[in-house]
Amino acid sequence: MSQADLDALREGYDAFNRRDLDGLIKFFDADSSWIPSSSVWGAGGAYHGHQGVAQLLADLDRDWESFEALPREFREIDDLILVLGEVRALASGGGREVASETAWIWQMREGKALLLQAYSDPEQALAALGLS
Repeated sequence: MSQADLDALREGYDAFNRRDLDGLIKFFDADSSWIPSSSVWGAGGAYHGHQGVAQLLADLDRDWESFEALPREFREIDDLILVLGEVRALASGGGREVASETAWIWQMREGKALLLQAYSDPEQALAALGLS
């Protein structure tokens, strides 16, 4: 993984946690796809391109009082980057709290995110990469 990709990933997580739409638009490629964990946003959903990033933040603000993605470890796996970390969230209206280990698989190109696939179970991410 290039230093540019690693730096961009760290900045992307920071932008996400600040709900900085402009920062996320700079980080994600115009043709990117963001596939959130099915346990958090519902099965089968995906967000595409810059409009998708804006929609994801709107959905997040609607459903969650707070939501943080906290990366801890970055691993290069072939041409992908596996990030292991944690999600901490509180549903809107003082609803359920989430604190769970999470994994994200990223495809990057020249400091831009092309694909993000999130997994609420890190073992599923490892299996998707053939590392279980």
